[in-house]
Amino acid sequence: DTIFDLASCTKVVATTTAAMQLVEQGKLGLAAPVEKHLPYFQGRGMTVRKLLLHTSGFPAYYRPKARDADGILREFLDLKPVRGTVYS
Repeated sequence: DTIFDLASCTKVVATTTAAMQLVEQGKLGLAAPVEKHLPYFQGRGMTVRKLLLHTSGFPAYYRPKARDADGILREFLDLKPVRGTVYS
């Protein structure tokens, strides 16, 4: 039991820092399609930038029914897109 939700802190401190380091090293492009790195995203027209800006259409929180990584990804990609910016 804590006062703060650490997930919100990791987005800013860890995810953004790691992504920007990869951009700086030329290993990640913000305008690049996500499918370049994750084939499951094929044909969705989603960019790395959209994921980082929370404008990808994915919900802020999702509790999967599947228990394996492939099942969770398939389930997640079947979700209907949410409009606008979604941040948890």
